Amino acid sequence: FAFAGLPLSQDRKYNGVLLRHADYVPATEPTAPAGVYRPFIQQQTVKTYEPNEQFTGSDFVAKTVTTSDIDSFGNPKSVTSEAFETDSQQTPGYKIETDRDYYNDTTDWFIGQLVCERTRDDPNSPTLQRTVGYQYSTSGNDKGLLTKEVVEPDHDSITEPGEH
Repeated sequence: FAFAGLPLSQDRKYNGVLLRHADYVPATEPTAPAGVYRPFIQQQTVKTYEPNEQFTGSDFVAKTVTTSDIDSFGNPKSVTSEAFETDSQQTPGYKIETDRDYYNDTTDWFIGQLVCERTRDDPNSPTLQRTVGYQYSTSGNDKGLLTKEVVEPDHDSITEPGEH
């Protein structure tokens, strides 16, 4: 019952020829109110196909596997995306990992304010990551609005404030 309305698989076809197939793995996450669980798609595997010249069938092109996790407010905490060149390939040809931190103010209901985002293109080298920090107005009519975006906040020499 918890997964009602969530697809387990999906096909895209054109004139009966398969162009895309997706499989989904649902999961649940406890939400802020105790005892309530939020369903979400934890993993999706998407295979893309190219129609052949006669348009009578299709050939495998690529596979992408995306795995995610959410916090108790439904914000995506971590997302990993892996690309494969063959359907049977075990090691991805490309992998990107993103971790996010959020501020969830339940007093004023400013939910999902992204505070920090860390992205790694090479998971084998955790020191090579791009970090972006976000700041929000805390008072007045602008309370809760994004005021500053800082690229690489831990390295003052390359800090770039942004106007929003």
